[in-house]
Amino acid sequence: MIHTSLKTRIVLLLLAAQALLLCIGIIGSLWYTRRQITASAHANLISHLSELLSEVHENDDRPGTLEFAPAAPPNRSGEDLYAVRDEKGRLLAGSVDWVPESASGREYFHFRWQHRRHYLGSAWIHARVPDQDSQGPQLYADVFYAAPTATSDWMFVRVAAVLLLIGLAVLGISGFASFWAVSRGLVPLRDLAAEAQNVSEKQWTLQAAAESRRSEELAPLIIALESLLHRLHAAFERERRFLADAAHELKTSLAIQQSTLQLADRNGLDVSEYRHAIEIALADTARTHALVLRMLEVARAENRTGVIPTQGTGTLVSNSVIAAIEELESVHRARNLKIEFDSNSSAWVYGEDEQLTLVWRNLLDNAIQHSPPGSTIEVTIEVQPTTVSVSIKDSGEGIPSEHLPHVFERFYRCDSSRSRATGGFGLGLSIVNALVVASGGTCKLESTPGSGTNATVTLRHAPHPEPQPAPHSPR
Repeated sequence: MIHTSLKTRIVLLLLAAQALLLCIGIIGSLWYTRRQITASAHANLISHLSELLSEVHENDDRPGTLEFAPAAPPNRSGEDLYAVRDEKGRLLAGSVDWVPESASGREYFHFRWQHRRHYLGSAWIHARVPDQDSQGPQLYADVFYAAPTATSDWMFVRVAAVLLLIGLAVLGISGFASFWAVSRGLVPLRDLAAEAQNVSEKQWTLQAAAESRRSEELAPLIIALESLLHRLHAAFERERRFLADAAHELKTSLAIQQSTLQLADRNGLDVSEYRHAIEIALADTARTHALVLRMLEVARAENRTGVIPTQGTGTLVSNSVIAAIEELESVHRARNLKIEFDSNSSAWVYGEDEQLTLVWRNLLDNAIQHSPPGSTIEVTIEVQPTTVSVSIKDSGEGIPSEHLPHVFERFYRCDSSRSRATGGFGLGLSIVNALVVASGGTCKLESTPGSGTNATVTLRHAPHPEPQPAPHSPR
């Protein structure tokens, strides 16, 4: 892949724009020059025609006829062509051979004389002869005059050459000036790139210069980079805490297993003591296995980076809630809890049925673990025009306000000792939040200490699927 310098591209674009403007200017100047030269040539021809006509007189010896008696030779340059005729077409002066047929039809005409030189000519047809006696008949004459165009053409070529040289010189000077100006203008960008090179896992701040921050073009880029670095830093910090917490949890479980097995390895234990030690070791192993499974669930939930679904029929939300309640039926019955849910809702939401069942199962399990025996857990579905909200409310001890902003963080537990006693790892709500966000929704917890907790998941409303016609059975 060929990499092109941004500075080179900008300079080339500037030169292209300047070259276009120069071409337009040169073409306009040449057009104006040609027009002025042509106007001057026309004026010169009219002057000569007027001079020729002024030299035509009535013959004193032969009244009613014309004669041409110039005071000076009409062809002063020696290359011009002229002709004077009377009304009957009789040549009074000049050469008749050069006058083209088109001369009588137009005021100005171009032609080649003897197939060599280009001429521009003009004619006055049936022009009234001046200085006539008003008592006699009026006499008229045809006058023709032509001059070679070599001089005007050569003048035009010289003007074009001068304009072209000036344009090339201006373009060259402009190229050097543009290169210098662009180089100076890109200094803040180069400084910003150099500062971006200093960003590392130990330094997450972008030390952009004040000049770069004042730049209208670079300021949005700096803000975007700083926002990206902030999110990356937060993500790295979450991963670091996750690894540290996971290592701590696994280390604790493994340490308990090791101590249990070391006690079982002592001499003098009877069969019942060995059995008890093995049971404790198996329980610790089961806890470690459950921790690993929950960590894998978190990883799978947070790695759902596909496109958030916006098409299709979605999932019937009541079905996924019923599936989660049925999975936890034995658990809430063992704690003498009641789950109230009106399953008549026909709301559909975007999301996979398996994902949503896992969301409700984690929220219900969390409510079951923190609800006092004999209490009721309420599950309600509220349908809005564009969203569907599912609320799970318990009457447990609640969550202190200082812990609410952190409840969706991995391994975060409001009461570490109580969570360990109930088998919690602080990962359930992290899984819930990750799955809900992957489905394009939001999750919110509201709690008052002593009054219970209300978890609300809001998902996007999906269209109701059209019923499929039953297949016709062959007769």
